Amino acid sequence: MIPLKKMAWVIAAYLGAAAAARGDVFHLREGGKLDGTVVEDLGETLRIRTVSGVSDIEKDRVVRIEKGDPPWVRYEKRAKKCEETVKDQLALANWCREIGLRAEERRHLERVIALEVNHADARRRLGFVQEGGNWIKPKSSGARSEAERTERRRAQSDERRIQEKVTEYTVKVKAIYRGRLSEKAGGERSKAFADGRRQILEIRDPLAIPGITSVLSGGHLAARRLLVEALAQFDVDEATMNLVAIALLDPSKEVRGAAARALKPRKDDRIVVELRSALRSDEEAILRNAASALGILKAKSAVRDLTPVLSTETVGLVRVSRWVSLDSLYGAYSNWQRYRLGGFPVLYKPSCIWAMGPGSIIGTVSEYEYQVISIHRTEVQEALIEITGQNLGFDAAAWLKWADDHGA
Repeated sequence: MIPLKKMAWVIAAYLGAAAAARGDVFHLREGGKLDGTVVEDLGETLRIRTVSGVSDIEKDRVVRIEKGDPPWVRYEKRAKKCEETVKDQLALANWCREIGLRAEERRHLERVIALEVNHADARRRLGFVQEGGNWIKPKSSGARSEAERTERRRAQSDERRIQEKVTEYTVKVKAIYRGRLSEKAGGERSKAFADGRRQILEIRDPLAIPGITSVLSGGHLAARRLLVEALAQFDVDEATMNLVAIALLDPSKEVRGAAARALKPRKDDRIVVELRSALRSDEEAILRNAASALGILKAKSAVRDLTPVLSTETVGLVRVSRWVSLDSLYGAYSNWQRYRLGGFPVLYKPSCIWAMGPGSIIGTVSEYEYQVISIHRTEVQEALIEITGQNLGFDAAAWLKWADDHGA
């Protein structure tokens, strides 16, 4: 990731060249990207104009800025090369749709039907329907389109306001973390940490959840414990979603357990459904963590899902010891011998000194080889014990019988 100070310098250089009518592709830390132009540097955030409007983004989410023309400039270049053919006009309309140039997309779809009156795809995308072999627009389509446009404008306005508020909270939480919660600020037992914790727990607006989660989830152990405590205060889906993710993914068993316990009071059937689904993960850690969370939740409905994953078999490297002869003794007596077998002469050489058993320390060597090995998942067993109050070991049949007897 580009350091924040260096990123600020890079962005300043871009702002200085804004008059060149150029746009950029902003590659984000979480994997997405934004296509647009910086219109203002707000310190820790950037205000970027895209085809769908203006939005703010934190600088430390930006890992790379790729120089390039803004979408509308690229469109002009493509439009100049576009031939008056159905193929070219449709291809340009599709490209406009992909990058969000809706008005231009419509313009080229209209060129398509001007060239080919019954082009079905273009007609449908323009709102036509086919009746009796003719393409018509429903009478209310104009009113609907205007209503849709109004709703879209309202949604975009709401989205911008929400993003601004989310950014505001993110900046605030980062400041609290740096000044009060980080290890540099004094550690978990310091007065600064206690004050920072108080400030975080006083935030009750659900729009703060993205900021609280994104900042504290990357922090030290005490910060991640505080994250669970903060999320537990919010009775909304986004908080629940993040608590489930923490229960499955946090590197600390303590934090994962705290997240699972925070989920316990929530009357949300989806929690157990998602954790049961995670038992089918190819990631061993996620499977085991899901089992632990289900045990904390005492999810009786999960017994039949837990039983098949009590044990598994896999191929792995195993260290094995092989008994062999003592070199000097074996070398003195291991020459080829001529024997007779079935009336025919054969050559024989002893492979080892058979009088030395496999328990011998002298005369053994160790090496690694691939073997099929059995794995018993103690986390799954412990979850079943927590749920049922019984300890039936790794006997899958016994656990299934318990499920039958108790209607699980």
